[in-house]
Amino acid sequence: MSFSERVFNLFPSFSEEKLCPLRASIDVLEGEYFFLCFPVSKQQHSWKEYTINWYKESAGRQKQIKETHRIVSQMNFLEFWPVELGDSGNYFVTLSNGKQNFTIQKWTLNVLERNKSSCFNQNHLTTEIQNAGTGHSLKCSDLSVNENDSITWYKDCKNYENKRERELDFKTLTVQHSGIYTCKISISHEGKIYHSTNTIRLVVEEDAPETVTLEIVGHNEEIQTEIGNEETLNCTGFLGYYIQEDVNLYWWFNDTFPKRCSGIPEADSPICEEELKKTHLGNKFYITRLLRIKKVRDEDLHHNFTCKLQADEITHIKVVKLKKGTV
Repeated sequence: MSFSERVFNLFPSFSEEKLCPLRASIDVLEGEYFFLCFPVSKQQHSWKEYTINWYKESAGRQKQIKETHRIVSQMNFLEFWPVELGDSGNYFVTLSNGKQNFTIQKWTLNVLERNKSSCFNQNHLTTEIQNAGTGHSLKCSDLSVNENDSITWYKDCKNYENKRERELDFKTLTVQHSGIYTCKISISHEGKIYHSTNTIRLVVEEDAPETVTLEIVGHNEEIQTEIGNEETLNCTGFLGYYIQEDVNLYWWFNDTFPKRCSGIPEADSPICEEELKKTHLGNKFYITRLLRIKKVRDEDLHHNFTCKLQADEITHIKVVKLKKGTV
């Protein structure tokens, strides 16, 4: 059996691994507890012949990660107590038997600057759209390693009904349940309390009519920001009750199409768009494309960022403007 075959025998199927979420590109808020990990099997004795090494790649240079009081390596986990802005970069982990190295997994970690005037960041939330009259649950982040860690739920930054469970259950949704929900996990480590948060925008809609029109979710918006800030603009299109293949959703600004974020060097373009993502929520279908502005420039305040949804020879438009001011 080859070295690579022996290495992969250490790994379970994805469905067996619950404690280690699988992810390639990750956004996380500065100042929070966070970890990278890769799944392993229960055959712990097989690990004795291997050495685990973690690496970070930044600006084209690879550097082995050395443990500190803040960054701790434990078997298949690399923990950050807490994560800092300077931790952004590409990470990978290798196994070595003294003769060969084998790369197990790679990640791209993007540490976002925290909005210190709010309990959440607009550029670090997910959206869930549900129908009124149905039941639904909001799930807290699974980044906590202990079931006994303290959990607090907030709605629009106010403590929500003293809820402490890992899931927030709604037996029957109403439009009034719409809002921004933040789950905050408090974790004790070496005498200090660290936090991990997960924020979900819940949109509860009345029952849709039989005939639906493709449209962009939300209205034109104006976002307050500052020069040098990082911003992520969201554009989501509602497709109806089935996937339509002849639909295009894209960003347009300054009379140009932005470059795709994947496959370009970090310093190559200050603005890029993510790949198109398709989402199925309830019986409704959506597509989403994010526009990432790595550092807001003065010139970005003087033109529109336009999202266009094209289908059936009809174009729907959403315009986003950046405005200098207090966030």
